[in-house]
Amino acid sequence: MIRCLVMLIILVASQQVLAISYLKIGFEKIDGAQIKARDINITINDLDRDNSRLRFKAQQLKTRLHQQAEVSRLSFDCKNLQQLKNALLCKDSELSFDHPLVHADNTNLTFDLNTDTFAISAEIANLNLLNGQVSVRMHRKASSSGATLKLKQLAITPQVFKRLQASFQNPSEYSVAEFSAMLSGEVSIAQKRKQQQLSADIDLHFNDIAFSNETGDLLGEGLTGRLKTSLKQASTTQGISALKLNSTIALKKGEVLTPWFYSSFADRPLTLDLNDLQFTGQQWSLKSGQIDDGHVSMKLAKLGGSKNAESTFLQQGQLTLDPLKLENVYDFYLAPVLTNDLARLSVSGNLSANLTMEQSKPVAYQVKLGNVDLQHQPLSGSPKYAFNKLDLALKHSSDNSTASASYLDFKAASFLENIRFGQLHLPLKVSSQKLSVAQNSRLPVFDGDLIIEDFSMDFSQKAPQFEFKGILTPISLSNITAALDWPVMNGKISGLIPSVTYHDGNARIAGTLLIRAFDGNILLKNVQASHLLSSWPVLKADVAVKNIDLQKLTETFSFGKITGEVDGYARNLVLENWRPTSFDAQLLTAESDKPRRISQKAVDNISNLGGAGMAGALSRSFMRFFEDFGYDKLGFNCELKNGICQMSGVADANQGYYLVKGGGIPRIDVIGHNRTTDWNTLVDRLVNMTSAGSPTIQ
Repeated sequence: MIRCLVMLIILVASQQVLAISYLKIGFEKIDGAQIKARDINITINDLDRDNSRLRFKAQQLKTRLHQQAEVSRLSFDCKNLQQLKNALLCKDSELSFDHPLVHADNTNLTFDLNTDTFAISAEIANLNLLNGQVSVRMHRKASSSGATLKLKQLAITPQVFKRLQASFQNPSEYSVAEFSAMLSGEVSIAQKRKQQQLSADIDLHFNDIAFSNETGDLLGEGLTGRLKTSLKQASTTQGISALKLNSTIALKKGEVLTPWFYSSFADRPLTLDLNDLQFTGQQWSLKSGQIDDGHVSMKLAKLGGSKNAESTFLQQGQLTLDPLKLENVYDFYLAPVLTNDLARLSVSGNLSANLTMEQSKPVAYQVKLGNVDLQHQPLSGSPKYAFNKLDLALKHSSDNSTASASYLDFKAASFLENIRFGQLHLPLKVSSQKLSVAQNSRLPVFDGDLIIEDFSMDFSQKAPQFEFKGILTPISLSNITAALDWPVMNGKISGLIPSVTYHDGNARIAGTLLIRAFDGNILLKNVQASHLLSSWPVLKADVAVKNIDLQKLTETFSFGKITGEVDGYARNLVLENWRPTSFDAQLLTAESDKPRRISQKAVDNISNLGGAGMAGALSRSFMRFFEDFGYDKLGFNCELKNGICQMSGVADANQGYYLVKGGGIPRIDVIGHNRTTDWNTLVDRLVNMTSAGSPTIQ
């Protein structure tokens, strides 16, 4: 339609009809494939002269270029339209129109139209756009067209962004919910029609960019920097649109917060270079790139993947992390976003890495940690773990050429602050998604060793899974109890550790954990732990004890001498923050050939546990002349719920229950009377044994 109007103006202007000096054309409505308009008026004055005046008005004008390419109250007044041999020139004109985003009020527009080829060049100065200004130079020929836009302080507000976002064909594809920015710079666009090629050069200075996504875990604020991009778009032989670009982004100010890292670019400016980034259909590829902030540098090469949600975004490529200091990554990027108290660290050392991917799987990678000192630093309480002089090398290749080059070493380590480990060298086997120990290794712990028979980490699932199996050689109980701040015990402890798995915050023992202590066996079944290293770990298990030597057990606790053996259990045991909160426990005399004797001190202490209420009665009676006594059986039951222990003994007695049922001469029975006991009070009695108590003597 525009072409027809121009031809009409040229035809009329070229006629040597001196009698006609004025022409006015009006259209009430135009409804075509390319353009829709209403209330159009075209007026030409002084047709009989070389210099005419052209005025064009339209109440509404809309093209098919974009659903928002609609203007109202369009007015164009060329006061000096020059008619040359094969050209129309306008050097003095005023353009006005209204649009939600861009506005012109008597803005200067000039153009030069070739009447033979319809080639045109035009320039519009200082259009009002987004509270700023834009100037446009454009040209159109038979074979090509182009435009250059100069932007000055364009303000993209959240309201403007929402209008732009709503105009996209599929706005739900864009995860950015809020966006604002201030833009200045230059954009040049060129198109070759025959080759169906589009190219552009963009040089933008941006200020105060702010954005957020729908969930609010991706945020940017105050971003300031520069974007330089050159791009080309063309259609392939299969008719698929292909876009290729080279880009540099420099961020000098502002902050970005993601679920994985935080960065302040005022403290550490960042540059991103992308070379030959291509999008073809649903596929993308990158020849090379680099991310650099002056402390951390990562190189990208031959990356590729898919934009399709059903495919892996990154399917192939090489990523290389240049050697860096760990504290430059952890303190600056990671520490500000870590909410898990366990991840708060003091860390130093060196890190380098590279990764090669093919068909969405890593076919080769290397990770090197060197001279690492790492210590947990919680907001409150004591550190949960620490490593001193840790070295880690993980090397994997699809041809197994690096099969023997992986290892984990450290000089010393600690767990729960006081459980200390010695020096370790652990050879590793590494595959694309799993690492495991290459051979049995010894990890010194206190005065014994933890023999690592199997240890593996599987990364094939969303959350890594760990598995461990080993043997604990004899360790002094005095060291363990002192480290855990428990009452000091004597003797040794050792055990077989079956398969222990850890996945998504939960640990589980498959099978039975065997611990040897006090010449007997302690069996742990159905062991599960959650939040093991948190401030409130929870452990559940069923415990069985077999043939525990009472003399070694009571001597360890300074409880008073008892001989014989006991069996027992603690079913449905629950520990919260390493303290029992519920269980059903029993400890009873075991059948054995060992003599069964109990000392006066042990009788007093047991009577205290049962609430006999007559502490020291033996020492005040004729029974004080006997150092110990024979017994037939002893034991107790405790069912713990809500902080209260429901007590019972080896048998019911008159107004109570037997804790010790005597045997031999002189006979002594210890009878408990309290059926319910506060658990914390009971523990205090066990620890201190200061409350007097006495048996009932028969």
